[in-house]
Amino acid sequence: LFIAGPAPAQDEGRTLVLHVDNYARLPSDVLARAEREAARVYEAAGVRVVWIHGDDEAHRDAGGRHLVVLLLDTEMMYRKTWADRIADDVLGTAARGTDRAYVFTQRVIERALLSGHEAAQLIRRVMAHEIGHLLLHDSGHSASGIMRATLSFRTNILATFTKPQADEILMALNR
Repeated sequence: LFIAGPAPAQDEGRTLVLHVDNYARLPSDVLARAEREAARVYEAAGVRVVWIHGDDEAHRDAGGRHLVVLLLDTEMMYRKTWADRIADDVLGTAARGTDRAYVFTQRVIERALLSGHEAAQLIRRVMAHEIGHLLLHDSGHSASGIMRATLSFRTNILATFTKPQADEILMALNR
């Protein structure tokens, strides 16, 4: 016998609800591609991702862990990097205490242009990486995968979390 109803609580524990503020005014198609690819990184770890934009009320009450992703415009980026003394080569940062991941969009776009990669591809990598910092206890950096300390342009293969990182993320989401 099957009864329709709300999803089991364990599914909520594997859901990541990401509230996106697109201050950089990225075109919707670029942002959609970046989000799709970032979601694939988390899906490979067993995590379902729900994206919420601005005042979208449709998923505000979605169960799961809620985090904020801020795609900063150039002026906001300069203020943030100056105030926090962030080096010029850093593409994003995460603030665990506020559950906010910051993407320095102008820097990412410039890096994409210099490297010949699509902006959406690099934005995806930076978003997934910084969100990872919010979910992992230590620095979260690894020698390979999405949590490398430096951005790798060597491959177009989807970089994912290591098995221990994926396990830690699932544990963090189940708290």
